[in-house]
Amino acid sequence: MLWEAFANSFLASEFAQLRPVGGVHDAGRDAFLYEPDGEPGVYIQHSVQEDFDSKIRDTVKTLQEKGFQPRQIIYCSPRDLIKKSDSIKQELRKRGISLDVRDRSYFITFRNTSMGRATTSEELSKKLVDPLVHGASLAASIPHALTEVEERTAIAYFQISLADRTSDKSLVKLCYESLVRYALRDSTPDAPVNRHFPYGLCPAFFARQLVSSTAFYPL
Repeated sequence: MLWEAFANSFLASEFAQLRPVGGVHDAGRDAFLYEPDGEPGVYIQHSVQEDFDSKIRDTVKTLQEKGFQPRQIIYCSPRDLIKKSDSIKQELRKRGISLDVRDRSYFITFRNTSMGRATTSEELSKKLVDPLVHGASLAASIPHALTEVEERTAIAYFQISLADRTSDKSLVKLCYESLVRYALRDSTPDAPVNRHFPYGLCPAFFARQLVSSTAFYPL
């Protein structure tokens, strides 16, 4: 997983004793800090999951069911979580477990504090941003690319739609809806496009890694 590999590399600059685990049968451990004199007590969890409280509780439960005794959980996420994590921290503290949340602000703040972290961040940027930039360059060379006036019109439409959207339609849904409408722009009642066409076209707007890992939306 892209985020897990990035976070492990980022933390390795701080923790020389970090041991990645990963895989589907990791017993709740994406990594742990090796302790030569006994069982490890610090476990690391990487996740892009929005419902992070449940993810952390599930991780602690799995660790304890597998016979581990976590003293500290380091939870790494590309989302903004610090302001939302007080409750789960207090909950775990009562159980004798400290929670160290490393969210988006942490990775942004410390991205240039070591050569290793700077290199890791640059590699992630190349994987996520470069394909998007390359796609934008290709779009500029296409004869039917949007003109400046058309781009302004599209942005105005998006802003109006965003302001008027109903409470049950999130920004993500609105974006998907805009992409589908774009994919169907040449469709007419007399010449409809195949129903599977939007499924193939819409993902082309994103880097493959970004689509498979929601989020990583955030750096």
